[in-house]
Amino acid sequence: MEATRFRERIEEFSTRNAVVFGISTDTPQDNKLFKEQLNLPFPLLSDLNRSVCMAYGACAFQNAYFANRITFIINEEGMIVKVYPHVDPDSHAAEILASL
Repeated sequence: MEATRFRERIEEFSTRNAVVFGISTDTPQDNKLFKEQLNLPFPLLSDLNRSVCMAYGACAFQNAYFANRITFIINEEGMIVKVYPHVDPDSHAAEILASL
């Protein structure tokens, strides 16, 4: 649901000069299939070794197999300016757009 909400509003993100992408601990093949099934217009990145998950504190617990659903707003200088540690998949895209 969350990915489709971002898909539905991708043009609004684009007009705000925002780049949308997802990252998960799934395999590149699983991400490709998911992206194709949902017709997602943004990249899905794979973090198989969980290095990004660990660096951003997004792993469910230390060395966890999966990551928490967290959104990071990163500015043009590469600085994290806002973190959304709790996400409602249905309304999150609208919430992010409002904050941009």
